[in-house]
Amino acid sequence: MGTTHPVRSLEEAAISNWLYLQGVQFEYEAHFAQGAEVLCPGKTWRPDFCYRIGGDGAESNTVIVHEHFAINDKGKAPPFFDDPEGYVRQAESKQEVLRGLDGRHFWTTSSEYRDGTLFERLHARLVKLGVAFDPPSEEQKLRRLQEIGLSVDDELLERAVSQIRANEWTYSDLAPRIAEQREPARATLFLELAVEVAERLDEVMEAKGLLDFDGMIRRAIGYLRSNPGLSPYRVILADEFQDTAAGRAKLIREALKAKPDARLFAVGDDWQAINRFAGSDISLFTGFGEAFGRRPGGHARCDLTETFRTNQGIADVSTSFVLKNTSQLPKSVKARDEAWKGVIDIRTYRRDAEVVSLVDDQIQRWVQAHARDENPSVLLLGRNKPTYLKGIDDVQVAQLMEKWSGRVNFVNDKYGKPALFHSMHGSKGRQADYVLILGMHRVEYDFFCFPSEREEDPLLQLVLPDKESLIDAEERRLFYVALTRAKHQVMLLAQVQYPSPYVLELLREHREGRVLFNGQIALPEICPKCEKSFLVERMNGRTQEKFLGCGGWRKSRSSCDFTKEAVRVPAALCPPGSED
Repeated sequence: MGTTHPVRSLEEAAISNWLYLQGVQFEYEAHFAQGAEVLCPGKTWRPDFCYRIGGDGAESNTVIVHEHFAINDKGKAPPFFDDPEGYVRQAESKQEVLRGLDGRHFWTTSSEYRDGTLFERLHARLVKLGVAFDPPSEEQKLRRLQEIGLSVDDELLERAVSQIRANEWTYSDLAPRIAEQREPARATLFLELAVEVAERLDEVMEAKGLLDFDGMIRRAIGYLRSNPGLSPYRVILADEFQDTAAGRAKLIREALKAKPDARLFAVGDDWQAINRFAGSDISLFTGFGEAFGRRPGGHARCDLTETFRTNQGIADVSTSFVLKNTSQLPKSVKARDEAWKGVIDIRTYRRDAEVVSLVDDQIQRWVQAHARDENPSVLLLGRNKPTYLKGIDDVQVAQLMEKWSGRVNFVNDKYGKPALFHSMHGSKGRQADYVLILGMHRVEYDFFCFPSEREEDPLLQLVLPDKESLIDAEERRLFYVALTRAKHQVMLLAQVQYPSPYVLELLREHREGRVLFNGQIALPEICPKCEKSFLVERMNGRTQEKFLGCGGWRKSRSSCDFTKEAVRVPAALCPPGSED
């Protein structure tokens, strides 16, 4: 317990942290020679956790094994495992061996972790085994965090408190959501703390005569409830309505109640609803009439179908993409610019070292398409900041800005400062002639991928609007926003072995000329075996014969090995370095 050790899953991390907080001595993945002799002779077995039972005589220093299996309540392993069924079989074999060696050996499962019973059962088991408990003091816990390079992070609590205050929520309002949490005990403690902090903060601010934005919304709601006559407004206009949160919706409802003949006029685009992380609730937009107490058919909708921001090709592709979410409000989009051919270009690379030069080359192509006295505007976009993007960093972005400062117009960021790189969220409301989107790869290549596979702490679900049925609904809308920032053309930079599923979707469904591949109209075939990459041209080093193989193939790793005979493949289908 005096050193840090990486663990293999979040659940194992939770168990390790719990054991530390209980003061339980344990070993992580220690050799279990006795078990290996039975389970896999000649090989090693490293159980997740081992506990040593103290005492005198024969019981002295006895090792008890604790395995944690990623198995749900249906006896299944996660589908993203390489071999889920094989994992379950191996787990059953380990359980049988543990039972045969010593009845005190035991295991836990993901099912117990998710239903909130794991730690209670683990505590009871360890107590029965006679394992010693010696919880560290608060000072020791803080010191330990500092030793491993962590500091107290209040952001999670701050976000929860802000939502609780802005939406006038109480513990009883949010308590029903605890049952949806993977760790109900943790959720209960967190919610109790967050609600208490929110209440104490309100008391302190009131005592000091302070008022913040959340407080302004709540105070306005209180005024309208206690004295509706204060409102003189018969017509209420709400702009950027797709970003409306529950607290602001309450304010609108109270303003509508204040005047029996009041009318609400909302302007927004549900296709650009990308701020759920801040509490925005898209259902207020898609269920507009019901959300504001209107009778069925008691509200009207007017679509603004003409766009000046982008061309018809980009509009068509982005529209078909975002409408895969059937809960979005359907509408047609007509662009003033009718251009549609080759408006999206997917460029591939194999190594991170290629990224900066590809970006530089593409900017040069765009610049050369304009007269010397016509400086085009260019945006580099990423799901994450350059700090978290592979192949490019802040220094390299600054160098590109310096190089092209005389020939490229840079778009101002939210602080009014010209910038070449913007995050996708930060690009909303901005526009450029050309857009280059970085980081279009899957999570297998890098954790910071797009669409994002990064889950926020589940505790935030206690205070955020319900998720939509389509798992990547908000990521799709974010991609829509990114695509439609471009007036003329979008380039997507995709890693050839691990292309983003959004890249594959574009290649699969837009083969009529709107989407290019490495600058060519001929698009590659999606691998029929794994469906996670496209086919690229390769050469047999022994026979020198060309063939098509899955772009996801890698040496010395388990990967897709699909191949087929090459008929006649355009050179553009063979990304740089694909021969190896």
